[in-house]
Amino acid sequence: MGGSDTAQPVSVDDPSSLADARLCESVETGHPDHSQSAEIADRLGITTEPYRIDSQCKYGAVARGDASIYLRLPTSASYPGEDLGSCRRQVRRRAGRRARDRR
Repeated sequence: MGGSDTAQPVSVDDPSSLADARLCESVETGHPDHSQSAEIADRLGITTEPYRIDSQCKYGAVARGDASIYLRLPTSASYPGEDLGSCRRQVRRRAGRRARDRR
C-alpha cells in the first residue's frame, strides 16, 4: 500500500481559542446539513473554514490535527444511529441478538 515503515507521531489540534478550532464534516451534501453546521460554528464563534472529507478519514483528520472537532449531525429523524438507543439496536441486530435497550 505504499507509505513508510517508520512510525510517525500524531497529535490532535490544540487551538488557542474556540474561534481557531476547525470543524470536520462530510463533503457530501446529502450526508450533513452544511447550513446547520455553519450555524453551530457561528454560534460557537468558530471562524475557520470546515475541513470536508468523506469516509472514516474524518477520524484520522482529527487524530492528526487537521481538524479540531468532528461534527456529525443527523440529516433526518429516521437516520440510523441518531440516538444511542438506535445505535445499540443496530449493533444487536447485526450481532443476531434481540433489539432491546437495557436501562
